[in-house]
Amino acid sequence: MVRLSSGHVKKLQGKRLNILFDQDKGGYVGLQFIKNLLPESQLKVLALTPGARDFDEEEENNIREYMDNLEKYDIRKILHTK
Repeated sequence: MVRLSSGHVKKLQGKRLNILFDQDKGGYVGLQFIKNLLPESQLKVLALTPGARDFDEEEENNIREYMDNLEKYDIRKILHTK
């Protein structure tokens, strides 16, 4: 899960962020936490990995694929196409 102090949030102000979580309970909670904490204009990409595997169980090439194609996994785009 994600924990950000007020100091972290202050340092992130004004930056456009790419956020990627895996699809476990912590990932879903972290995604919701970030979505509620930061303004939409700051979230360039808000994504979940396509599989249910934890990051530390993923192959390096899969993680690289996710990072190179973040917009493909943006949940906001996926939800708008359904």
